Amino acid sequence: MTGGATVLTIENGNIRLVQTEQATGSQKSEARLVNFGAEKLDMIFRDKGVMEKITGEKNASLESNTATTRTTVHSERLDLSFNEGGAGAELAKAYATGSSVLESAPARKDVPDAADTRVLKSEVIEMKMRQGGEEIEELVTHSPGSVDFLPNRPAVRNRRLEGDRMTIAYGSGNQIRSFRTTKASTRTEPLPQPGKKPLPPQLTWSDDLQAAFDPKTGDMTTLEQWNHFRFQEGAREARAERGTLDQATNLVTLKGAARIWDPTGSTDADTIQIDNKNGMTIATGNVRSVREPETEPAKGSSSGPNNRSEKVRATAAKMTTRSNNSKILYEGQAVLWQGDNRINADCIDIDRPARRLKANGNVVNFLKDRNQTVMTVISSESMDYSDVDKVAFYEGKVVLDRPGLNVKSRKLRAYLSEDQEEVDATVPDSGLEKAYAEGAVEILQSDPVKTRFGVGEQAEYLVADGMVVLEGGSPKLTETLKGQKPSVTQGRKLTWYSNNDKLLVDGAGQKQSESNLRRSKKK
Repeated sequence: MTGGATVLTIENGNIRLVQTEQATGSQKSEARLVNFGAEKLDMIFRDKGVMEKITGEKNASLESNTATTRTTVHSERLDLSFNEGGAGAELAKAYATGSSVLESAPARKDVPDAADTRVLKSEVIEMKMRQGGEEIEELVTHSPGSVDFLPNRPAVRNRRLEGDRMTIAYGSGNQIRSFRTTKASTRTEPLPQPGKKPLPPQLTWSDDLQAAFDPKTGDMTTLEQWNHFRFQEGAREARAERGTLDQATNLVTLKGAARIWDPTGSTDADTIQIDNKNGMTIATGNVRSVREPETEPAKGSSSGPNNRSEKVRATAAKMTTRSNNSKILYEGQAVLWQGDNRINADCIDIDRPARRLKANGNVVNFLKDRNQTVMTVISSESMDYSDVDKVAFYEGKVVLDRPGLNVKSRKLRAYLSEDQEEVDATVPDSGLEKAYAEGAVEILQSDPVKTRFGVGEQAEYLVADGMVVLEGGSPKLTETLKGQKPSVTQGRKLTWYSNNDKLLVDGAGQKQSESNLRRSKKK
């Protein structure tokens, strides 16, 4: 040790106290070199000159160098406590007070697997050493502080953790093992993307936080936050009771009343996983989503209950989104609706760029006519809807129901009205204009005084004209008037108009005939 003006206190021939100014000193062992200094330094000794305590004030510093790690401490006051070991004094504890900074860095930063440099800042930092005084066992802050993880490798992101009281546990080789704090917040910087707009940082908050680290490399492996967890990345935000980050997979898992939202919409679920590596979000358990329309409706368009300016809502057991929410998959008792129009299915798959929707398993589609109260309900095993041409294709045990009309077939192609400006390609949201049925077609029309039951292989239905065309497979129409015997009409092609009770029959090899179907008058 060297210093300026010095005062020594000697008792019974032993140095008990050394008081000096502008002091610097060092201690060297086989595995470690320790340097220390301060503008004012007091050193207390035990018998036989064994160090008991060092107190440094004003610009106090401590530096410990090993083969793998360089640790430095700077503060206004530094108290070092020593135990008496077999080789002399062993550092047991360091207590830094006043603008304290502790930095731990790898001995070499230029190697490929260099660990992060960690910079801990707090008013009060307590450092506990392992037996032997060579390695750190635990760091504790007794006041709010922050720790920065500064990467020494290009593919690792810069991260900062802040909290009220921090506890950092170390393993062998001065490698950090775990980190815990309360009233926590984190900031993770994105990796640079040359030629692209900088991405926003990831921000989190919670009442409690715990992180685990790889004992060999010192890299963080998991970060867990709980009690009022919040997350923000640009316009995207989330909250839950607990949030966990898996560093290796860059997977964020939200559990307990999880919710994620941005200006385009929101999702609530029991659990939400944000897969940043693969650009996916997976929500499971009581999923509820709300999505805003992509644009505002054109001027002059209707503003009724079927207007596409309404939000698109959905519920399911599971929801998976990809490609910035442009591709969405709902699974497990899925329900998707916009205004009065709705789809129920086991699975609903939406491709927004392609303006396409597919549904499979127990499909039920509710379509409300424009500016009317008439609802069309179509059930099937599968559905494929294109919003580009406004056509929905249904297949497998298809049943179409409208007031007074029931159509059964193997396949059905429904054409929806196009009387509105296109806004959002998600839910078939307009009324039925016409439909083509194919395969074992059965059509039942009914009103209070009559029923018509037609069978054939193909059928066409035009809503505005009330026209039904039945052909293929020897089509047959059975009409029953109330109080009269049924009448049967067969032909190669049957066409009838429910609006004016007109029937056209094309017989095989015969000239088309026309009939007027009148209701009988009650006597």
